[in-house]
Amino acid sequence: MSFRRRNLTLVGTGLTLPHVDGEAQRYNLATAHLHAAVHADPALGGVEVRRLDLPFSLNAPCFDQAVVDEVLSTEPDWLGLSCYCWDLAPLLALAARVKALHPPIRIVAGGPSATFEASSLLVNHACLDAVVRGEGELTLRQMLLRDDYRGVAGVTWRDEQGRVVEELDRAAADLSDLPSPLLEGVLTPPRQNLMFEFSRGCIYRCTYCAWKGQGPGMRFVSDERVGHEVGWAVEHDYEHAFIIDSAINHDDSRLERFSAQIARADPTRHLAFSYFVNHSLLSKDQARALARLRPHEITVGLETVNVRAARAAGRRPVDRDEFIRAMDLLSEVAPATLSIMLGMPGDDLEGFRSTLDFVAEVAERKGKPRVRMARVHWMLIAPGSKMWSLADRHGLVIAQPGVPYVLGSSTFSRDQLIAALHAMREHPRSDLFVWEDAEPLGMLDPALPSMFVAGGDHIGGRVARQISQTEVLQAIRPLEPGRWLRHEWRVGAFEHRHGWPVVVLEGPGNKRVMLQIRPRDAEPRPLARTRRFDLVWLPSGGEGPEQHRLVKALVELIRSNE
Repeated sequence: MSFRRRNLTLVGTGLTLPHVDGEAQRYNLATAHLHAAVHADPALGGVEVRRLDLPFSLNAPCFDQAVVDEVLSTEPDWLGLSCYCWDLAPLLALAARVKALHPPIRIVAGGPSATFEASSLLVNHACLDAVVRGEGELTLRQMLLRDDYRGVAGVTWRDEQGRVVEELDRAAADLSDLPSPLLEGVLTPPRQNLMFEFSRGCIYRCTYCAWKGQGPGMRFVSDERVGHEVGWAVEHDYEHAFIIDSAINHDDSRLERFSAQIARADPTRHLAFSYFVNHSLLSKDQARALARLRPHEITVGLETVNVRAARAAGRRPVDRDEFIRAMDLLSEVAPATLSIMLGMPGDDLEGFRSTLDFVAEVAERKGKPRVRMARVHWMLIAPGSKMWSLADRHGLVIAQPGVPYVLGSSTFSRDQLIAALHAMREHPRSDLFVWEDAEPLGMLDPALPSMFVAGGDHIGGRVARQISQTEVLQAIRPLEPGRWLRHEWRVGAFEHRHGWPVVVLEGPGNKRVMLQIRPRDAEPRPLARTRRFDLVWLPSGGEGPEQHRLVKALVELIRSNE
């Protein structure tokens, strides 16, 4: 049965943002893992897999007839939907239209938002035939081998009488048994959005997150796979990769082997990494291991210094002295990006201001820079999490449908949330705080989006206007990519970060200087502001006197050309 020719279409979404270009376009990594699982199984050689990453905007959360036609053009026998809170409703509407036009298609939903609502989705959406709960690679293989979902562990389905049947849960897979989408050749990510998943699971027990509900403990890919994937990236000339694991330093020996594999696979440190670390585990040995990786962005989850908010979230309250010691250690590797949350249950305006002040205190310590920026995330509560079930206890007002942002709580009212936004904007170190979520602003007050420019993330704005390569060449003339400078430095190829051009200078020993050119008034406190541009010096693993001299010269060149 498994060798019969069948078509499987896997559908996910990629969020589109006004300031992100095609080289950093978002895509669905989960469907790529599913694709690889089928592709690597010889018994499923008769299954033709097509993967669609549908562009998706939170400003227009729907799919038009052209998307319906695109799905139907793949002639699917099976249609899989990878569902998240932001795209669940639009994907279900898409599935209903597809089913109406071609009823024989078997439509299966999966992903976080389907996992925790499996039975209710089947009761309320006749277009769905089944829902996969949890990780899908092994479950999908079994369904395709049987050409049926009935009796497959990890599946909830509807029988002929309309009754919902829930099969037993499937045990979490050994990651060494699952193939890599990169090494299988089924995924070539956008140039600026390469993602590595080297582990699954989490040691944290945050009450607002459902990650822990998908399996206990941590699981890791093999050490060899880490080296092979990094080697693939270097061979294909990628320059940056996100490691999406919850943190890469949960285990000392694992981190040591992991960093050694990366160093062997990328001895020239061609690839820069963005990753998360757990500050409470950081040690001198871990800092030495992390130093083997060329850093792009190291994120540390501070979240809040409010003890009551931390306890409500199931997190250990922050020991300020311990945190400062960890940041001192990490400064030997690179300045860190801190993550903080606005609207945590148990937090209030005073507690949030204390968190902002503590970030500023850490940033202003003498010596090497500790803080690159602090990303401020709006609190959301994942369906299926413990906090979701305790929403009434905390007086939570949760945005529905769509992304479940917290719009108020018994300790942090709507008006206080608005006051907190102004507190960030007016803080003496407002330059540190990078705003991540534009959507909740209009939910609280239609006037707020005018204070925080659409498409932006720094408080005070970030203008979405694009800057062309021609404008960059005019700004830095007579320099151009390929031109040699003094002391073995040269102008490298232009890059883009979040949609804006970056002038790159390349020096001996893999030294780099990266100066981003953004529209004027896009940043509250840029490195330099000219008549037309804000100039931002991006971290590139070295900020010595030579780099300072080159950046200063670039700024003066741009000013003189204007």
